[in-house]
Amino acid sequence: MTDFSKRVLVVTYTDFMRPLENDYTNSGDTVYSTAGVSYFFSSRLNSFFITTLELENKLRDDNEWVHKNFDLCIMFEANIFWEGHNDILLRQANLIKKIKVPVFVLGAGAQSTLDYSLDFMKNITENIKRYVDSIYESGGAITLRGEFTKYALEQVCNYDFFVSGCPSMYFNGRDLKISDDKVDRKVFKPMLNASRVEEIDNRIYKDYKNSVYFDQDFYLKALFCPDKVDNISELKYPFKYLYKNNRINGDMNYYPWSQEIKNGKFNFSYGSRIHGNFIAIQNGVPAFVKVIDSRTRELAEFFNIPNSIETNFNEKTDSFYDLYKEISYDKFNSTFAQRYDNFADFLSKHGIPNVLGKNDEFKEYISKLNYFDYRNNKEVIKKHRELVSKLPKKNLFTENANSDRVKLNILGVKISFKKKN
Repeated sequence: MTDFSKRVLVVTYTDFMRPLENDYTNSGDTVYSTAGVSYFFSSRLNSFFITTLELENKLRDDNEWVHKNFDLCIMFEANIFWEGHNDILLRQANLIKKIKVPVFVLGAGAQSTLDYSLDFMKNITENIKRYVDSIYESGGAITLRGEFTKYALEQVCNYDFFVSGCPSMYFNGRDLKISDDKVDRKVFKPMLNASRVEEIDNRIYKDYKNSVYFDQDFYLKALFCPDKVDNISELKYPFKYLYKNNRINGDMNYYPWSQEIKNGKFNFSYGSRIHGNFIAIQNGVPAFVKVIDSRTRELAEFFNIPNSIETNFNEKTDSFYDLYKEISYDKFNSTFAQRYDNFADFLSKHGIPNVLGKNDEFKEYISKLNYFDYRNNKEVIKKHRELVSKLPKKNLFTENANSDRVKLNILGVKISFKKKN
């Protein structure tokens, strides 16, 4: 039976207790971390929240601080196993060793190519081992984002890994279901996402005038602080077109972003940003994942979300509305509760106090934070007008603005995961 008197230290990269004001990195991370934090935020629990930097400073002053004050530690690492994170792996391994209580890392994932290549591990293998060993040697454990991440780690580590998917999917409880009822085309209102607006074919913007592009990082500075945009040439014409027509949106903070979706009467989400699709699903909006790498692929496969591996869709020629009509959430709906139960069982098995499925107290808390509303700020609107007036005038629909960075030329590749002997 879980001991709710256990003292739990929850470590995050950003301070969720206050709204972000000038962080233009990836707001998708807030979908993941906000949900994760919510499972440990309650007056019923003895939890303490701290940022990674604050924790490092605490341990620098007193290397017994965690050991003296807490019984276990929770961390979130969405994309830790990536070739560009060699230094971070080592830094986090050293930090975990200093914590001196069981450490549980939730939803950790690997980043590789669409075909699940293991080449990304070549230069980071030793630090992967150091990092994973530090977790299990603490008496803790790790949950993984998907089967590919598990397969990759099993090549270099000998632990019984548990695949949880991304914990953010459990934010609204066990009974989440996505309806397969379809709306008429005249009220069809899709929300779109990608790294850049030009990575979605122009004809979708043209043919579906109700569509809204939700940005997660690249355009946030332009939306929040247009006076601080230092390279106007990076804002391609689709940004100007979409902004002038009130069809570009986004927020650095989870709650206003989620509310915008909830109140926007969207009925389809499409794109390559996995948490942009997850936040739609959280709000009951069916999503189609445009798979671009191992991250998007393994999560779509784990949760049985319709995706471009299973269904070929050509943005230039195929009917976008027909894609929406044809996808089904039967497999998602029939397997989600079991995925949720498995994650709940992991927490229970390890005696981790939580309020998974009962996080109303947290939802009420974040609803009352004072978020900056750029959409209704007169000064920001004025600066937006000045900004878009400086952008070059181009005809969106005669210029092919598609990025060829995303090439899905190995669709249908199936990988069989076998543990290394």
